[in-house]
Amino acid sequence: MKRAFAAKTAAAAAAAWMGFAAGHAALAQSYPATVEAPTELERNNVRQWSRDNINEAPFTYEGFESDRTLYWMAAGGPGKRLWLRDEYFDPSKINGKLYRSSKALYEVDCAGKKWRSLSADLFAGNSMQGTPDHVDTPDAAWATPASGSNAEDVLLTACKAP
Repeated sequence: MKRAFAAKTAAAAAAAWMGFAAGHAALAQSYPATVEAPTELERNNVRQWSRDNINEAPFTYEGFESDRTLYWMAAGGPGKRLWLRDEYFDPSKINGKLYRSSKALYEVDCAGKKWRSLSADLFAGNSMQGTPDHVDTPDAAWATPASGSNAEDVLLTACKAP
């Protein structure tokens, strides 16, 4: 019994180390600030495009829409919050400027299945590269993501997280 436990513990430690090493290598890899859009908007193709061209860490890949890939991660602070990140296939015009990447902090109402943006950082380069333009949106209205959308999936997943 002890030998089986020791083997499982050693295997778990080795797997944890490999995960750490892989994550460390991904952070050390450099990513271009300007990335060409994927050639085909097909699930596997876009996922591979993201792995090859975008520094996803520490966010979790969620999916894609016609003009961008989406990522998310839990955020600290009062109540339920999350970060939602976009990597645009082509520069996106926001407030008169072109951006390739953005991340926004959302407050989440799990019971009401809605959220609202609290702030956003907009980047000229992909992978959140460049000096961000920061926008606070403390008075943003609550919104309900479209049924079946990537945004709804993120909200529901975040609400299940501790």
